[in-house]
Amino acid sequence: MLNRFVYVLIASLLTGCSFYTDQKISSTVVKHGIFEKPVAYYCNNAIYATKDRVYEGRQTLVQALNYWKNIFDKSTDRPNKATDVHDILIVRLSTSSKDAFAVDYLDKDKNLIGRREFTKGNDYEIDSDGVVEIKVSSSCDSHGGPGLGCQWTTNRVFEDQAGNLALIESHGGGGVVGFVPVAVGSKYLSIFPPSADTGTGTDTDILSPANIARAKPVAACPDTGPQAPVSNFEAARQKAAPRFAVGDVVVPYRKFDYQRNMLVAGASEEIANTKWKVIAITEQYVRLELIAGEAKSTVTKGKTYAAGSYTRDFSSSLAYRKAFPDAGNLGQVSDEFKKDTVTPAP
Repeated sequence: MLNRFVYVLIASLLTGCSFYTDQKISSTVVKHGIFEKPVAYYCNNAIYATKDRVYEGRQTLVQALNYWKNIFDKSTDRPNKATDVHDILIVRLSTSSKDAFAVDYLDKDKNLIGRREFTKGNDYEIDSDGVVEIKVSSSCDSHGGPGLGCQWTTNRVFEDQAGNLALIESHGGGGVVGFVPVAVGSKYLSIFPPSADTGTGTDTDILSPANIARAKPVAACPDTGPQAPVSNFEAARQKAAPRFAVGDVVVPYRKFDYQRNMLVAGASEEIANTKWKVIAITEQYVRLELIAGEAKSTVTKGKTYAAGSYTRDFSSSLAYRKAFPDAGNLGQVSDEFKKDTVTPAP
């Protein structure tokens, strides 16, 4: 896998390169990392986010810190009942050591809505400046399209000189689409103001009443209500996961045209006239089992799979994510498959 990754990346750098960086990143200076304070409160809504043509930074910490990872039930591998993200106004970061930190999502009264814990090594690393680099995603696959590609996303999080929480989101990818090597990369900036100042504190229990009581309001967080800029993210999330559920029967009815970079009517040739059962929905892919029709291999020419003998993981290709930046990992499968209302689930 590593050799394949290196080969694809080198090849992609030769031609077909596309890179973007928000110029404001160069003037956003690190004051210190997030581990300088045992408890810190920040507003969920950004006071600045990259917006330049198709390039958009995260408008909320809900998006930036992948809140939706918190709602996946590991026992069923599918989303739990979703929380209305508009209820989340404040995000609390709490740290006990440099080996772990927690993110609590709170409403305007600081009632807990959701929580996610991050551990060093598994979820993030720390650089020499104390900046936390969160591992968001990384994958290499053909994703059902022509060619091969690798893509990755990381978030760098720190406090800037003004006391805001700065987040730099980096996307990268390299691969071969058809016979054309490509490489893409982008860096977006989002700035989130503090909602309270906790100081450094001395209590060993970071969530003790004394530590929480020490928090002093700095400014009211902007409450954007139903018209929050999160709409693009929310729309992408809603079209990706809730369109069908585990156990449903789905059919392909559209496909992504890699030449025109757009969705067109009709299923891809290799899966035309097929029906599939949804086996699992994860953050990275949707797993489907072929239950009717015959599927052709996207790798081995001439090889076919009969119903009941083939399971495949579907997710967004590199080219699709470049064409639709808000699609995420599940956008393409959601756009290309729909629930079959005729065939009952087996």
